Amino acid sequence: MLRRIFALAGVVCLAHVATAQTCTNASDVFLKNDALPQIPNQQTVSVIPGLCEGESCGCVFDVSNQLIYSSDVKVNMCAVGFINVASANGITAAVNMRIFDGVTWNPAGTIPTFGPLVFDFENQTGSSIQISSSAINTVDIPSTFDVHVTSGQLVVVFDMEINTGGDCANGGREVMRTALCRGLPCIGVCLGMQLFFEVSEEGWGVGLGVIPGRVRRLSAKRTPQIGWNEIIDTTDTNLDLTI
Repeated sequence: MLRRIFALAGVVCLAHVATAQTCTNASDVFLKNDALPQIPNQQTVSVIPGLCEGESCGCVFDVSNQLIYSSDVKVNMCAVGFINVASANGITAAVNMRIFDGVTWNPAGTIPTFGPLVFDFENQTGSSIQISSSAINTVDIPSTFDVHVTSGQLVVVFDMEINTGGDCANGGREVMRTALCRGLPCIGVCLGMQLFFEVSEEGWGVGLGVIPGRVRRLSAKRTPQIGWNEIIDTTDTNLDLTI
């Protein structure tokens, strides 16, 4: 199965007087949250595969410097990248787009709490958004909606709704690995500890690779045993033995 990914391109056009880069309206400000050129064409990118139905991705834009022009910031357009690892074109998926005004984080900086929801594309327009690979897909916000943020932080979230070819197994592994490498507190017990390594001789499955190396079987004349055992009563008795 080809692995599809859903990577947020991080592009937002804001309605303020400034020099535009690739926005539709000449008076808009172009903001992005990635390392791609303004017009990517063909680029080699690193992606997290396997965003599946019911999962989401998003990014936070610092728009506080735009508030010097006004007390709020209006959003006209957003964009998201949908990429196939085999560079196949024409693969489609359905998503929803939500915009929040601000975000706060837990002390570890790993769990976000969004501010007020200011726009929900599906609920407010009555339709989802179709995206296709391998490209950055732009989403124009209908002019009938005034989408404003005042907190200085603009949060754009894309929710995956239909992605029939999503590789959930590999996607989950990469999401977990990314979170752990960014400092998410975690404890591994027994098999959970083995999963931190690259591979284990117990099953030869692929681990998270957070800790380099492989887990090897304990080799000794006598080894500890953990698990369930069956006890058989060999005495001649009429009593039932239940353990």
